[in-house]
Amino acid sequence: NSPNACAVLMRVFLELSVDCYLETHGIPARYKDPKSGKMLDHTLKQKVSNVIDHVAAQPGTDKRDFNGIARALSVPHSPLSIDLLHGYVHNRFVTPTPRELISAWNDAQRFFERVWP
Repeated sequence: NSPNACAVLMRVFLELSVDCYLETHGIPARYKDPKSGKMLDHTLKQKVSNVIDHVAAQPGTDKRDFNGIARALSVPHSPLSIDLLHGYVHNRFVTPTPRELISAWNDAQRFFERVWP
């Protein structure tokens, strides 16, 4: 099913792009858990948020350019919601429509353009 394959690729592209950006710019992808003292990975949502904050702080950048992806990652029924992105990978019964994928890309395109200049 090609929409499902595209959705999985979008999720993987998002995570790998964010991880690469964090590493390239020396932004921590891990944090120390105050309870256990163990180092834990930030969630994908937190990593994306950290990248948005960093990119938006660059001269000549308007944080409003990233409202689409920030909102889309938080809205449960958005094709870019973190739970839905995970579902595309881990649940064979979660299948996006081509229209949802186009909408997801439209929300994320400006973000990817800034992550990969």
